[in-house]
Amino acid sequence: NNNNNNNNSNSIYITITTVELPQYFAIISRPRQETISVGPDGGVINSHLVPQMQCLFPSRSLTKQITVGVSVFPINQSFTQEIIQQGGAVSSIITVEPRRRKFHKPISVTLPFPQLKTVKTAKTV
Repeated sequence: NNNNNNNNSNSIYITITTVELPQYFAIISRPRQETISVGPDGGVINSHLVPQMQCLFPSRSLTKQITVGVSVFPINQSFTQEIIQQGGAVSSIITVEPRRRKFHKPISVTLPFPQLKTVKTAKTV
């Protein structure tokens, strides 16, 4: 059920409502991709969208010079309020490309830990 009452075709928000399973949808468009050329010397990609996110390619993780990319899709906390209220956590969605690429050494992906809702306990007097 598309409840987007805005006739502006440039709108980036669309609301989907359902009363049947699945109750939640993940609609992912192609997020901005950060790319660098990485070779045997290694390299680091930092995200401009989520500054705490980085992807480290250590030396000799690749045997030849290739272009690698990292896409980050940050999740707005206002969209996940119900999950957070129930004690869940939601993190940004991250992809590393080229997909199915074999790295000769493990790469490191650093991302911010999702903020968990702190539960206040009542004190009995």
